[in-house]
Amino acid sequence: MKLTRKWFALFTSGVALWGMHCAVQSQAPAAEPRGPWASANDRAAAILGPEAFDARGRLSLPYLIQQAQQFHPLVQAARLDVQASEADLLATQRQKWPTFSAHLENRPSQVNTAYTQIVRVQQTLWDAGRTEARIEEAQTTLDANALRVSMAAIQMGVQVVNAWQQFQVADARLSVATTAMNQLTSYRLQMQRRVESQASPVIDLELATSRLFQAHVDQVQATHSRQIALNRLAQFTGLRELFQPALPAEAAHDDLTHFAVPGLDWHSAALSHPSVLKAQQDRQAALLRLKAKQAEQFPQIYVRLDRPLNAVNNSATGVIGLSYTPGAGLATGIEAQALGHRSASLAQAVEAAQRDIAEVLYTDRQELESAKQRIQVLRAAVRGAQLAVDSFHRQFASGRKTWLDLLNASRELTQSQYALADSHADVAAAWHRLALRTAASGVLVPVGPPKPF
Repeated sequence: MKLTRKWFALFTSGVALWGMHCAVQSQAPAAEPRGPWASANDRAAAILGPEAFDARGRLSLPYLIQQAQQFHPLVQAARLDVQASEADLLATQRQKWPTFSAHLENRPSQVNTAYTQIVRVQQTLWDAGRTEARIEEAQTTLDANALRVSMAAIQMGVQVVNAWQQFQVADARLSVATTAMNQLTSYRLQMQRRVESQASPVIDLELATSRLFQAHVDQVQATHSRQIALNRLAQFTGLRELFQPALPAEAAHDDLTHFAVPGLDWHSAALSHPSVLKAQQDRQAALLRLKAKQAEQFPQIYVRLDRPLNAVNNSATGVIGLSYTPGAGLATGIEAQALGHRSASLAQAVEAAQRDIAEVLYTDRQELESAKQRIQVLRAAVRGAQLAVDSFHRQFASGRKTWLDLLNASRELTQSQYALADSHADVAAAWHRLALRTAASGVLVPVGPPKPF
């Protein structure tokens, strides 16, 4: 009966492993047909150009950021808003020009007479600065929309970096999980031989199979996370058809000095961020809008020239007049008060934007430094865990360590490798986010490290 249970356990675990192997094979991408190019990377390089790739033939992160900042609809919409603001500025500047109009008039008491045709030209001489304030407001709005382009570019760059970080973590975890599965498969075959020769109990084989299933789950999760990250990068950059043959560049780098952050006045960096500058421009536009509304409380002085076209006397007549329109119920003054409160609110928005950016920059700096320190510790941890696995394997063969000790050491090595891969991606991503958000300061330029090792 014991022998029957033993062989039944071997059979069920073998069937489960075969199903797991088939699932992994079904998730693997199909081989790409070879065309007139030497490889898929050659086709991608022919389309994008060699500058899009690093030394290993993978798409570089700066190129992915550039693609998103150039062609994403969010950035394109911001650029179109700038063009609209330029047209608004031109139209506002034209308000200084004379106003031409044509009129067709008739009095009710003279219904049977011909309509009077008049051509009129009117020029404002003084409006208490209303037109100038509107022109300055249009210029400020144009500057604010130009900053919106920078904000959209930074936003897309950060999203690309985050998606790239997700891909790097998943790709590295997939590699670690695959290595762990190969190692655990070797351990399981070794234990299967020991069980068959009755040198070890069946429970040790079940334990090896359980750990192998855990590694398979990690592999499946990493595979799906990797595909999701690739899809996000494709959405952001528009390079969907090239992401399968040409993957993003790797994050792991041997020399962490490439990710150094030079001395920087972070307060000034926050003040020079486009979101803070845009908040300042919005407040300035509100103040100019208030100035124009206050000018409406004063009369306007104008000169007008009328010339009838079908009258007996077609000579032009000119007048100088004064016009005053306080609004229905003297609402102009109340509207000015509302604009004053709104400008005060926008002043608080400037302070809030500055604090938000300062917090984001501080968080990125802390993540960068923390990940650097973790990498230095985790490299030693991975080396120590690998030595422990090798030592435990030898001691298990000599009977000084148990099978559980060996599997636990192998699992500890895998976890350390996962953490090291995560930290490598965290360092690169935090550095590039800082580079994007401090680009106006000219200190960090998001070009990445020279090359991976």
